[in-house]
Amino acid sequence: MVAMLAFSATLASAGLPDPPFKVELKKAEDAATVMSTHASTVLTITSPSGIGRATLVRIGDEWPAPLMIRLTIKGLESLRMENGILYFRTSLKQPKRTPYWRVGKNTTAAPEGMLEITLLKTKETVDILVPGELMADTPEEIHLEWIDFFRK
Repeated sequence: MVAMLAFSATLASAGLPDPPFKVELKKAEDAATVMSTHASTVLTITSPSGIGRATLVRIGDEWPAPLMIRLTIKGLESLRMENGILYFRTSLKQPKRTPYWRVGKNTTAAPEGMLEITLLKTKETVDILVPGELMADTPEEIHLEWIDFFRK
């Protein structure tokens, strides 16, 4: 079952823009909220089990930049992100530069190149700045999968 959350409510009282995407979560117990300002957008995903998947579906003309994904997990054993064209895998233990591949190629093939990945660990969250390369050419969807170190 896919839990789907569409963020189309206007934050009129704050004069803030509508998020130009909706979030589809794999697990019903996971939850997502979006906070957009004129300068940035933060997607917060609460994942009680520590393992999950989400699809961000663009409904606007382009992706907001910068886009920060805040996972409410204690660690990050694994993160996979893809946009239908390219994908990468990373974790808190990997360096800030990580290889990426074309969709359809596996990680045993030579990577297409390297991405700069920004991960910030706090006591209760892991923040991921979505690389601009994933939003280039305005793909319709961005998929992410995560696994927490301390899952239940």
